[in-house]
Parts: sequence; C-alpha cells; structure tokens
Amino acid sequence: ANMPNFTANIKDVYKGLAWDPEMKHHAPWQSGMTGIGYDPTVTGELTSLAAFFTPDPRWKGKTEYLTEMRDTIGLAMLYLGLDPTKPTRADADQAVAALQKAKKDGIVRDVKGNSYAEDLKSGDAVLAMAWSGDMVQALVDKPTLKFAVGSEGGMLWTDNSMIPKGAAHKGTAELLIDFYYQPEIAAEVEAYVNYICPVKGADEAMKALDPEIAKNPLIFPTDDILARLRVFGPLSEDDEAYFNEQFAKVLGVG
Repeated sequence: ANMPNFTANIKDVYKGLAWDPEMKHHAPWQSGMTGIGYDPTVTGELTSLAAFFTPDPRWKGKTEYLTEMRDTIGLAMLYLGLDPTKPTRADADQAVAALQKAKKDGIVRDVKGNSYAEDLKSGDAVLAMAWSGDMVQALVDKPTLKFAVGSEGGMLWTDNSMIPKGAAHKGTAELLIDFYYQPEIAAEVEAYVNYICPVKGADEAMKALDPEIAKNPLIFPTDDILARLRVFGPLSEDDEAYFNEQFAKVLGVG
C-alpha cells in the first residue's frame, strides 16, 4: 500500500522469480547483464557464446572468464542449451567440464573479477565474459570495444533493496524505495550510475536529461535483449556448496 510507484512501474522481466515470486520481500535497485565483451577489430563480430569455447587463433590465449560462479557457469549452461533458471548438479558438472576443456585447449588467459576490463582496454585480452556496467566505462576509454548478449542468451543480475526484519521504520523505508520508482527520479539515478534501470518509463524521462543515455542499450536494453536474459535460479545450501566446489576447479583452486 505504501509503494504504488513500485507496483505500477517495475518491469516485467523482474517478476516471478523463484525465490520471491510475488515480490513481497525485495525491490530491484540496479541490474546488469553478463555477456560478451570483445574487440571486433581483432575478433571480428561475435554473436554467439560459442566463441568462449572455440580455440580460434584470433582470441586463443586472450580470452578471460569471470570469477563470479553464477555468471560463468550461467553462460556455459546457456551455451550448452541448459536452463540456468533451474540449475542442477548435473548442469554444474557439464558446465564445468566445458569450461575446463576451454582452459585445456589454451583459449583462456585468466579468470578475473572487474580487472578484465583493463585487459580488454590494453589488448592483453580481446574477448571476455563481461558485465555491462563495466563495459559502459570501457567503451568510453576504448570505443572499438563492443558488448553483446549472445544469441543463446545472457545473464541478468540485480542488486536489490530490502528492509531488515523488525525494522523500526519500515513504512518510511517503503516510501524511500517507492520514491525511486518514479520514472523521472529513476532517470536521474541512471544518468549517474549507468547500470540497467528496473523502472518502466525511465527511458522516456531520460530523453529530457540525456538523449544519448536514453539510447544506450547497456542501460536501457531493448525488449529483444531483455527476452534473452536469464536470472540464475536459487540453490539449496548443499547445492550452493557443490556448485562452488566444482567452480573452484575453473578458478584453479579446487
């Protein structure tokens, strides 16, 4: 009742998640995509996740994976035709096997966090599993770079607003969260943070602030892009441990 803007303006792609299907416990704050970051002047145009698993001389030894388990395993699952919204231990085994084979084939230079963006800019890497938020800045520094969501799909991740159980001022917190679900306010936020906006109408409001940002698909993805994104499904505590244990092999510590 305290959040009419949230109810009216949350984008459909965020609805129906397995861990909170009725959206009673969280409100998306900012999101990002995980996809293909690359330098087409070296690799040519890339549209498929298959590049991460193909020993092509244009990017062999200059490809980087992410240290975030859900993103790297998620992209591997999409490449294999598996569904990362419903991950199983068998999926983890298949994904890790594909990732390990790519390392054995000499495709992978390293597995990194955000620092992969610096490698793309320097040319030490020409292909990377990449986060859209990083690529917004990387493209400013090196305009030849590109970001793409693979034809097989990409991952969507979200930082969420939540109110601690027992909060003394729950109603006030709800009003604050709802404030940011006004399209014109959400547009002001996006003009500064450059992540993906979860608020309907913010792209139209952005046109008055900065028409270039309003057209940026890394901040306001098209419906076609959103339709190809997947949110990694929930894991039990035991399955989480299993996924991390298997992924440690990709990190080189398992």
